[in-house]
Formats: sequence, structure tokens, C-alpha cells
Amino acid sequence: MKNKLGFYLLIFVVTAESALSVLAGIGCYKENKRRRYFSRNPGDFDPGALTPTVCAAKCGSFKFSYAAIAEGRFCFCGDALPDISFKDNTNTKCTEKCSGDVGQDCGSKDYVSVFTAAPPILGLTLTSSAGGNVVQNHDEVTFSASILSGGAQLAFKMDYDDGAGKTDQNTTNMWQKRYHVPGHYKVSVYGNDQMESLMEKEATTSVMIDSPVKTHTLTCPAYMATHEEDFCTVSVLEGSYLELKYSEDSVLKSTFSIADPPIYITGPAIPTKGGTSLVSGETGTSFIVMPASEFMYKSVVIGFEAYAEVTGNIDILIMSPACNSPDYCFDKNDCSSGCSGIHERSCISKEFCPSSMSCWSSGSSTCDTTPTRYDGTQRTNLNIVRTLTHNIASTGYNYIPIDATADYIQVENGYILGYKATVGRLNAVSANTSETDIKSTDVTIASNASPLSSLKRHLLRAITSGGSDAYIPVKFTTSGVKDISITVSNKRITGSESNTTQINVMEGVDMAITNIPQYIEKGLATTFQLLPHTGTNVTYWWDFGDGTALNTTDATYDYTYNTVGEMNVSITAFNQMSSKSNTTVVQVQDRIRNLTLVNSLAVVGETTSIPISMTTGSNYTCTWKKDGVVIATTDDITSPPGGTFDYTFTAEGTYEISVVCANQINQMSAVATFNTQFRITNLQLVKTGALKDSTFTIDWTWTAGSSPQFTLQYDSQVRTFTTDPYFNKASSESLSAGSSITQYPLNLTAFNLVSNEQIVIQFGIEEEITGPSITSSVSIDPVTGYGTISKNDVVTFTVDATGGTSVVIEWKYDDGGPDDSVSIPLWSATPAQSKNHQFNSLGWFNVEVKISNLYNSHSQIFRLLAIAPIQNLVMSISPDPVLFLPPATVTLTFNKSVPSDPDPNEASVSFNYGDGKSETIPFDVNQQYTHEFRETSPSGTYTITTNISNVISHLILNGNVKVVEKIEDVEILPDPEYAPVGDPVNVNVKMRRGGTGADLTLDWNLGDGTATTSGNRIGVSPSELDTKVATYSTEGTHTITITAKSTMETIVTTKDIICQKKITIDPDVTSNHPQNFNLGGTINFNFLYSGTPAPTGATLLVNYGDGTEEYKDATWLTTSSGSTQVFTHTYTTDGNYVTTVTLSNLVSKKIVQLSSGVYLKFVGLAVVPKFIKFIPINGPDVDGFGSNKDIFQLDRPVRFHMSKTEGTFVYYSITASNGAVVIMCNKTTEDVFEIQFNETGTYTVDITAHNPIDSKSVSTKIDVMKAVLDVSVADNGKPTSENETKLFDISFAEPGTKTCVFIDYGDGIAEMFGDAASCSGSSYAGSATYVSTFSGSSLQASHTYTIKNTYDVRVHAFNAYSASDYSVFHVVSSIDCTKPQIDIKNKYVKFWEPEEIERSSRIRVIGVTKIDCGSLLQNVKQWSVETVDEQYGTTTSSIDLSSIDSRLKAELDLPKLFS
Repeated sequence: MKNKLGFYLLIFVVTAESALSVLAGIGCYKENKRRRYFSRNPGDFDPGALTPTVCAAKCGSFKFSYAAIAEGRFCFCGDALPDISFKDNTNTKCTEKCSGDVGQDCGSKDYVSVFTAAPPILGLTLTSSAGGNVVQNHDEVTFSASILSGGAQLAFKMDYDDGAGKTDQNTTNMWQKRYHVPGHYKVSVYGNDQMESLMEKEATTSVMIDSPVKTHTLTCPAYMATHEEDFCTVSVLEGSYLELKYSEDSVLKSTFSIADPPIYITGPAIPTKGGTSLVSGETGTSFIVMPASEFMYKSVVIGFEAYAEVTGNIDILIMSPACNSPDYCFDKNDCSSGCSGIHERSCISKEFCPSSMSCWSSGSSTCDTTPTRYDGTQRTNLNIVRTLTHNIASTGYNYIPIDATADYIQVENGYILGYKATVGRLNAVSANTSETDIKSTDVTIASNASPLSSLKRHLLRAITSGGSDAYIPVKFTTSGVKDISITVSNKRITGSESNTTQINVMEGVDMAITNIPQYIEKGLATTFQLLPHTGTNVTYWWDFGDGTALNTTDATYDYTYNTVGEMNVSITAFNQMSSKSNTTVVQVQDRIRNLTLVNSLAVVGETTSIPISMTTGSNYTCTWKKDGVVIATTDDITSPPGGTFDYTFTAEGTYEISVVCANQINQMSAVATFNTQFRITNLQLVKTGALKDSTFTIDWTWTAGSSPQFTLQYDSQVRTFTTDPYFNKASSESLSAGSSITQYPLNLTAFNLVSNEQIVIQFGIEEEITGPSITSSVSIDPVTGYGTISKNDVVTFTVDATGGTSVVIEWKYDDGGPDDSVSIPLWSATPAQSKNHQFNSLGWFNVEVKISNLYNSHSQIFRLLAIAPIQNLVMSISPDPVLFLPPATVTLTFNKSVPSDPDPNEASVSFNYGDGKSETIPFDVNQQYTHEFRETSPSGTYTITTNISNVISHLILNGNVKVVEKIEDVEILPDPEYAPVGDPVNVNVKMRRGGTGADLTLDWNLGDGTATTSGNRIGVSPSELDTKVATYSTEGTHTITITAKSTMETIVTTKDIICQKKITIDPDVTSNHPQNFNLGGTINFNFLYSGTPAPTGATLLVNYGDGTEEYKDATWLTTSSGSTQVFTHTYTTDGNYVTTVTLSNLVSKKIVQLSSGVYLKFVGLAVVPKFIKFIPINGPDVDGFGSNKDIFQLDRPVRFHMSKTEGTFVYYSITASNGAVVIMCNKTTEDVFEIQFNETGTYTVDITAHNPIDSKSVSTKIDVMKAVLDVSVADNGKPTSENETKLFDISFAEPGTKTCVFIDYGDGIAEMFGDAASCSGSSYAGSATYVSTFSGSSLQASHTYTIKNTYDVRVHAFNAYSASDYSVFHVVSSIDCTKPQIDIKNKYVKFWEPEEIERSSRIRVIGVTKIDCGSLLQNVKQWSVETVDEQYGTTTSSIDLSSIDSRLKAELDLPKLFS
């Protein structure tokens, strides 16, 4: 049997056919209708338009061999022909004409016309002569198409990705193409049969077109100064992948990439291969104006493309809009005012549509309608800016290059193309009414324009360059003529352009650094200096910051400031080509001069203002000290010159006050002495008179005063006295009163250093007032101490006595009215003195009645309360009802129902607010009282009770207030937030505050066309919800209106909810994954959404898995749902990417993930096996054991380190076999992966790296061996005599693979057991005797000692990569003793898993010993403690236990915090 995969049909399409061929038939056969020979119906054809070609294609697509047509319109398929006997050789049976081609016979009722089926095109590929290389623009690229299999009469179309779309089938020269614009082109070939009845096949390739450097300029300043920076500008019009090299004086300074100049295309796409879409151009000599061929950017023309119908000269026109007034508006493409800000939109009642830059109604389909820029008319007058005459040498496609160096044609945005057919003529393509060309006899007059003979656009387009500008910073430190050179090249193709120029560099100023003191003395000349710098003919501009500025030619200047303050000093050094500036802040201060303090007195406890005498000074700080101790710090603001320093002395004495004032100019000090004393206060006479015919002393007292001195004059004579400073009192000498009633002058003076007090009176000689009596008509309650009266009551106060001279009686009523008094020279049978007084106001009155003379006095104070009763009051509460904000604040007022009643006084009011709060406060009928309710009542109403009372009456009042919770923050929360058409939406309402139940009603207008409903609120603030269900049947924006109503307020809240048609099914997304990254790294995605109805406002987000994502315009879903959309992404690095495609709108989302990797094939795949040793803990990866580093231990995973020169990793498949065991697995870690081998042996490990386009394998061999673990030796502890055989039992936790056991008996004799090869290859081979192998996990060795002694037997078990040691001491002796056996109770033997004990706890370790020695009863125990390395387990230090008593006992006890 032949292998069909070995046969390929390779077709290169290089010719075109002028007409469709007729499909040749095999013959006419009689059909068996009961059991048809051709029994399969391919479907998917139109019986009314069936042809043999169509039927053959349909059958071929299902891989049938034959196609048969019956009755002219039915197509059948089969794999075998009927017997030859059923063939009609008369050509008379198949006579019905094909429904789609009446020129061909297509069977009959009982016969079928049979044709060979046309198989589908398989394996269509497209390649180019460029391969993976870059092609220079204007060079020819040749394309080749091939297929694996396909039928006859195949036809192909090309799409060069130049905007012209597909060519006609098999058009002439379609395999050759020249690109004139650089870029990355995705070129496609489309295969079908000539009838286009097959499923069209597509293949793509990419072509990278680069442009060499052309037309550049270098512009540098002609003159510069050293140390100044400027720029050279390099402008490039043509070129791609540009690299710029910049040199100064032939020394390369920098190399960097610059941006490619943007290339703009103006005009329709030119079908370079012609085709059936071409129409004849307009005849005649009118100007052809092309309004839709508009230059959109300011740029320079570098070429034209045209498609010629007739050879000869044509004029290419470039025209500009000509607007007189108003100016041309590019944004509107007309002459109109109001051009600025036309892109600003304020859509109040509508939504903003980004695609059309306009306002639109939600739910309509107008959003993706772009505003029309062209309307098939000449919208402005035009000026012909440039006419280029060109001779068309050949019909068809023409490229017309423009050398911008020789012919610089700059266009502005708004310019348009045109042309005039003088001899030659251009072809055209059909156009719509808005983009059609027009003609004119005079383009300067827009109204002269007229339509063409038909709607068309002439095939002329301009290629312009926006240019690329690179700015090169230049700066020189030396003067002279500098040669500047640049080279601009394309990094990917050969060729470059160079340019040179010169810059004349003069010496400039390199710096301006000042040498100025920071602090400057006012009035003193200061030198301002600029440090040395470069530059010739330098001028200096000085600005001293005080309003003075000047120029000098000297870098040094002396200047004197006449004002103090902070000055910004600016200095600029400049010459003709350069300038450098510097700004420095200096502080101008006044020198402190003549600072003095004056000795003074001070009063203890009173502020003393200490004057500061200073002639000049500024910006100073003064430090004040009292007796050397700092007491304050002041400055020139708080203690200015001529000002004072305030200080309060707290004790009397003599103090030294010193001050040091300093600024940055100088400092001065001053000292003064202050004597401090207490002021004499409250100097009083004990009596101001004396009894006649008696001797007496004048006595006085004072409250305070330091060292007081006194003088006393009585009756014009200086009197002597004695003082008692301890009790602050004094008494005069004894004086005689005499027998007459009289008065003598008295002058008492008290003084010290800081005060002077004086009493000057007439001292009387009197008879004593006897039998004084003072009474009131109002009774005074002895408990309360006062009496009560009413307003306007009259009270009588009576004074009586039995004797006395010079009597004075005073009545002081304390009510603001006039007081009373009376004088009686001699009280003798004098009647009682009374005064009646009416109290016309309410309140408290302290009435003082006093009877006195100069010798003695008596007084009485009557405390009276004039009080009004509490009656006829009304309480008002407002507002009622009141809003609970919170809080709810109410005001309580009280009014008199009888206005003439006096206001109650001396009353209090007790409030019980009904909310658990109460208070008692003074009552004033004219006062308003407020209360804040902090919560609402369950009933909604509070009862307020007040009790107003004073000492004579009380009144209880009640009132009610309704507290209504304020409606706040009403939120409408649709769930979901956006509404799918036809789906129920829970409309939830919550509010941060608001009543519940009957206190609050909600009106629901859901905006879904249903009637408004009302009901009491159910939810409780702040979080509980009220819910209604709405269903929206139309897309667009619907408004939900909720009206919340309480007795106090009505709040209307609205919420717009957008209703959209949802995405109903998952989109179908496919890609051409996988792709070879070296072939461009581009993935093509096909997106198909076939759900109906089309979703509203869908967006398409594509996350390519490489950190980039982009939104795709999905507006096509509203008009072309069900069509396949194509988009591409080019990855910059290879990788196993997964693209996530999210189709979403506001109400739905569908997510599709698909592979989109671009891969590199594997090169240089290599593997190195390693492993991690158990010790050190967490150690590094190390090589295996043995000379080849390929031996690994069984108990440690083998880690395979992978490397490669190139290749995109996805996963490894691993097969490891030792002949008996096969391990197969996949690993997805790229650099290192692990395999745990469970059996020993020599393994061949095959590792294959995979990605979707390639796989590469690498092999390695490793030996997996068991380690020898934990060898131990037991000798039963029994003593052995000389010449007696000693047995040693040697055991292993794991004997290991190929293990050798070396035993040193301690008497110079050694033996080896185990694997002979391992033993003979070891370093012990020459010193130990090999005995035998052993099996299992133990062996027994015997040895005879001939000398009594203590022996150390050492056992060393090892293999290729592991070892284990053990030693045992034993005694050869005739004494019946065994060696002590020592152990630790509950020990932890693994250093990597220690017992953890906190340092704050005691550590107790118990030793276990077994001593079997009847000959010796004494023994010694001693502990040692060591620290070990946490990674290696090795001893790092010993712990000193000398301070621990238990170190010599069976139990070691370490205290807390021991270290």
C-alpha cells in the first residue's frame, strides 16, 4: 500500500485565464432510485443556480470522488461509478439544462450527469522572496503560493495590505509587488475555484519594508560660548529604524536611535494590479477637484501614486482653502466662525458618543455614526498652491518619486489634491456621494464646481512625510571652531547619509560663585566678590536686594547697607555669548551699642518692667539671668531698644539682674541690682475714738509689708509708739482723753522702700453708745436666715439706744434706691429712730442698719427676699413635630396668661423629658429652654413634664412633642446594578436615617412602565432594605423614582438604570496558534459572536498574556452580529502566552481564554544533574559523587539543571529507566526540576523539551545508590581476658550500596568487610586485610587481644558517596568489671530537630548510667555542653559550666537565662 502522505500536488499560480472553463463530464448514467449509486446530498447549494462546477466543489469538500446532477437542479455525491452497462452512450438521456448554466446538460428524471468532484484546497501557503529579511522600499518582492492538494480550475487573489483590497482572480503580475512606503505588511493569498464555489482558503505571510535615509538636514547655532548649552537639530524626511551618530571634531560622542518620520497617505488606495473595479476617468480639460483626498497633517510630499488610463502629461494640483472672512476652520472643513472649542460637548439630557464626538440618545443606533466631513461639493474657494506636470509613460500603476531636496513641497492640514488631464488621463473607482471627486473650470470660485459624469474618485494619491526631528544637546568647555558631523543610517539595511557643519565657540563664563559673608553690619562697607571664572569682556550686574542695582567690570565691589533685614543678593556675570547668575541671601544687622541696665527697686509679686537702654542693635537675642541663673530669653521684637523686660520677683531681697544681648555682629552685657520688698497693705486703725475721762492708746494693724516704718501725729504732736512686727500691729504711748467731747487731728504714715500708706482722720473723744437696739418689721427665719416679702411691700427698720455722743444712724437698703441716715449729737431720752422703705422690685436685699460714733458702733444686716408666686404660666414646645437629625432639638418657652403678674423669681424648674433624661435648673420665665432628643421614641411621641417652684409656690405643666426621624441618604440600589432586557431586577431602597412603618411611606415608580405603588416602609435604618422587582423590556436609560414621605418632609430620589441586551452565548474565538517567533511573532485572532439579539454597547477587551491589553471597538456587534472579526497581535518576545478575550457590557460578561503562544525552536538543550546534601541544612545544589559526578544517593532527590541556547519552554517530558524500573513524568518548571528515585541502579534519563512547534531531547546517565547510615558496634560490655576471642556485632540502619566496612581494633591490626571493589579502591587497602563480603544489615567480627589494655575500636563504613563512623572502648583485663553505660533520658539526637526551651525557663537534663563493677564502687560523673552549627551540626564552642554545681551530678540543672 502506498503511503499517501508521500504524494504532494504542488501548484504555482502564475497565469490568468480570460474565461471560465466548462467542467468536462464523465458521462450520463441511469440512476437506481431505490438504491442510488450517488446517495449523498451535500446540501448547502441553491437548486435554482446549480452548475457542474458548484456540485463538483460541494462533493469535493466532503472528499467524495464523483458528483452527479439530476433533473438539472439536484446534486448528489458518491465514491464509485455505476456499472458500465448503465452508461448512456447515445447522448440522449441527460438532456435537462443546468439551472445555473443553460449551456450544459445536467441529467434528467432517471439519469444523472456525472463529473469528477473538485476536492478542496488543502495546505495553502504563501511565501515571499524576502523570507525573513527586510526589503528596501521601491524594490520588487516576489510571492509564491503552493498547495498540498486541490482540484482543477483553481484561482487566486492577492491582498498586499496596501489598502487596495483583493486583486481580481489570477490577475497579471500579481506575484510581484513593489512597496514604496515602509512598514510591516501582512500579505494574504486567497484560493478558490474559478466559480468561487469552494470554501475560500487563506494563507498569509509578512513583509518588512524599510526605507533608507533620504533628505535630511543638520542645523546648529553658528556661534556659542563655552559652558553654555544649546542644541543641534537633525531633521529626516525619509527612513526607518533610524540610528544617529554624532561626532565633535571627529570624535564620536553618542549613538542613539531616533523616531521614524511618520508617513501619511492622502487619496484613495491604488489597485496596483488593476482589476474590474476600475472605471474610466473623467474626460475633458476641467480641473478635477478631490475633496475627500485631503491632507490631514502638515507634512512634505515625497511621492505620488497613480493609475493611468491614457499616457501623456497630467498636471498634479495641490490646493489650499481660500477663506476671506471668517477664516478656514479645519475641524469643520469650511469657512466659518466659532471654530475654537468645537470638540467640547456638554450633554445635559443625553449621553456623549466618543465615536461621533456628539450627543446622542441612549438606546439609539446613532452613536457610531461619524459626522460627515465631505459632502461631494467644493466647500471653500481654493487656491492652487502647486502644479506639478508629469509625463505618464505607461498605462497602469505609476509611482512618481519627489526629491524633497530639490523640490520641497510642504502641505498644510486642509490642503486637497486635484489633477488636470492635459494629454494623459487617470483611471478612477466608483465612489459614494460624499467622497466623489468633482470638476471645475475655476477652482478659486467654489460655486463653479459641478458633478462628474458619474460618482467616482480618480486614482491619484500623495505620500507625505511628517519628518523626524532629533535634538542633540551640545556644550563645550574650550573655545575654537568645532567641527560637528552626523551620520544617519537605517539599522537594518545598508546605506546612510552624513552631514557636517561648524560652530564657532567663544570663551564664556563657566560659573558665578560668590564670596560674600552671610552676616553684614549695617553702615559698614562690605566686599562682595565673585570667585575666579572663565570669560573675556565680562560685565557684572549686581543687585544688592535693597533697591540698589548696578553694572561693573570688576568682579569685586564694596557696598554699604543702610537698612537692616534679609537681602537677596543677585550677581550675574555675562559677556556677549554667555551668562551665569547666582543668588545669595545675606542678613544685614545693626551692631549692639551702649547696652545698660539701671539699679532699681521692685515689689515682690508684682510685675517689674526693667528698662533696656541700647543705642543701636537688631536681630539680637538677650539672655537674662538672676543671680547667675537664666530666667528668660528675649529678642529684638519682645525687648526692642528702649523697651522693657518684664519680670516678677517672688521673694524679698537684693538680686543681681544681668543681660547678654548678641547677634551675628557682636554681643554686649549689662548688670543691675534690684532691691525687692513686699508692699505695705491694709493699714487700719483699731479705733477711731476714745472715751472721755479715760486714758487710751492709738492702735493700728497692717496685713503685709517688708520692714515697715511709721510716723504718728496726734493733736498736732508726734507721738511715740511700739510695734510688734511678728503680729503686724502697733500701739501708741498712753494718752489722756480729757473730760470734753471733742475731736483731734490724727495722721498715721506707714512706709518702706516700695510703698507709702497714710491715714488722716479726726480722732474723737466720745461717750460710749449704750443699749443699742436694731429691729425690723419683717420676721427673719432663724433657720434660713432671711425673711420674705412681696413686691411693693413697705418694711420698717427701727434703731434705739440709751446713750452716746455724736451718734450717726445709717439705713442701706441694697435695692438701688436712696439710702437714709440721721445724726444725733447727744443721745439722751431720744426716741427710737425708724425708717419705712418700700421695695419696688423682686429679689434679694441685704439691708444694713448701723448706729455708730467715733468710739464704738453696732450694726445689723437683714436678709430679705422679695418674691413673686408661680401662677398663671403656660408652656409651649416648638417645633412640634420636630425632625430627628439627630438630634431632635426642641425649645420650651413659658408665658404668663395674666400679663400683669410679676415674673416669678428665685424659682427652679425640674424637667422630665420622657426620654429617660431629667434635670433641675434655675427658672426664668423670659428664658428659652432647649433639649436634644438623642433617639426616637417607639411611639414617636415624648411627654415632657415640668415642675416650677420657689419657696412660696409651685406649678406642674405637661406637654407632648412628636419626634420624626429625618430622611437622610436615600439610596436606590438596583441588583444587578444594570438591567438586562427582560430579566427581573431587584430595586432595593435603603436610607441612613428615616422612620419605619406608618411614620414613613414610600412611593415606587420603577421606570418600567408599571404604575406607581405606595406602601409603608419595612426596613430599618441604616442598612435594612425595601425591595420591589422591576422588569425592563426596552434598552436604554430608565429612571427609578422613589418618594419618601414623613409628616415633616418629602424626599424624592432618582436613579438612572441602564438597560441593555445581554451577551447570551460565549463568543467563538480562534487563532493561528502556534506560530514561529522568528517569522514575525504575529498571532491572528478570529472572533465570532453569533448570539441574538446583538448585545447593547458591548466592549471587547483582549489581554494578550504578555502584559499588554487593548480594547477593541465592538460597535460592529450591533449591525453585524454573526460575522467574523479579525485582529492581530505581534509579540515582542517569545512565550507560551494565553490570551484572555472578554466580551462585556454593563449587564453581562463572557470570557474566553485561548493559547496564543509564539515560540522559538530549541537550540543547545543541556542538562546537569545535581542534588542538595542533607547537611548543611538548606545548603546549595552540588554535583554528584564520583569522577563523573554522576552518583547520587537514594534518599535525596536528584535536581536536574536545564539550560538552552534558545527555545521557548512549555514543559519537559522525562523518562528514566534502570532496566527494571521506568519513571515517566512531566515537569513544568523550566530551569530546575526534581525526581525522587525509589530504587537503586544505573538510570538513563531522557528529557524532552516541548513547545507546540518543536521538541528537543537530551539524555544523561546517573547511578542511584543507597547511603550507608548509622553504623553501630556492640560488644555486650563484658570484660575480656588476654588471648580470649572478642566478638563485635556491627549493625546498620542502612548498609548502603557497595559498602566497605573498615575495622581498626586498636592494637595495630585492621580488617575490611563488604564490597571488594570499594574496599580495594580505598586508602585502607594497603593497611587492612580484606576478609569477606557481608549481607543484610549486620555482620560479626572477632578479634583476639594478647595484651591487657584499654582499646579504642573504630569502625568506618563507607561507599562512593557516604560514610558512617562508630567507636567503642573496651578493656582486656581479668577484673570482673564492665564499662559504664551512659545515656540521656528523653534525648533529642537530631540537631536539626532540637527540643526548644525558652530562656526564661530552667533546663533540666537527666543522665542515665549503668555501672557493673563489683571491684570498684566509686565513680565520677561530669557534664559538658557544646553549641553546634545550625546547618552543619558541628561543634562551634563549649559552654563553661564551672559555675553550675550540678555539672558533677546525674541531673544537670541550668538556671533561667543561662548562657
